[in-house]
Amino acid sequence: MIGTNSGKKIMNECIRSTFAGRPGGGLPVVLLPGTLCDGRMWRYQRAALGQLAPVLVGSMTGADSMRALARDLLAELPPRFALAGFSMGGMVALEVLRQAPERIAGLALLDTNYWEDLPERAAAREVQVAGALSGGLARLVREQLLPNYFAAANRDNPALAQEVVDMAEAVGELAFARQARALGTRSESLGLLGGFARPALVLCGEEDVLCPPPAHEAMAEALPSAELVVVPDAAHMAPMEQPQVVADALCRWLEQVLQSEVAS
Repeated sequence: MIGTNSGKKIMNECIRSTFAGRPGGGLPVVLLPGTLCDGRMWRYQRAALGQLAPVLVGSMTGADSMRALARDLLAELPPRFALAGFSMGGMVALEVLRQAPERIAGLALLDTNYWEDLPERAAAREVQVAGALSGGLARLVREQLLPNYFAAANRDNPALAQEVVDMAEAVGELAFARQARALGTRSESLGLLGGFARPALVLCGEEDVLCPPPAHEAMAEALPSAELVVVPDAAHMAPMEQPQVVADALCRWLEQVLQSEVAS
């Protein structure tokens, strides 16, 4: 059984500085990975963002509810930060916004969505978790997840697929079970966005069928100061499929965040 102490240990290990080029202090940017992902999915973006600010990578494995994941992140993070979340990480970012909007200097939402959980999604995850716990995590990723992760141009890239499998195995089936439960606790969040006037980025792969472009268009429209980026030749795993395009968009956003902080 995984208790709160174990979850806290995971948080302490994973909320840490990953300075890529700027060793000093200043406003950090926090990157939240998705389900069955870790900091490796951000490595290209971390290198670019690290030239502008300290980079922190959060863990999505230490609790089994969105509220608790956000609460634990807020307990570990500095008083103010820029926040970028991918997929499940974007959903946690929205919960952070719900709990502590005053601490967020800028918000980036990548390949994610704002709606509450759907019963059919929850039922499908239960089946997936059962398969993973019986020793089939890698098979689950290869047979059920990967077909929806990549754009047509990237589906025959074995190195990309293997990296996703490697991340999943590092996260592990017990953490996956917690993540699946957490996904079932999310609330509708579109209504939160209208009150967030700081710099924002909404980005998705053009071929993302899990979190499709219309959902991102709705989020960008709701945010008072957002750039919408739809990435060609990318689906759900846009940060890994088109790393330079995503890094460029995140750097533009972070530069706006830093300028806004100076101006205020």
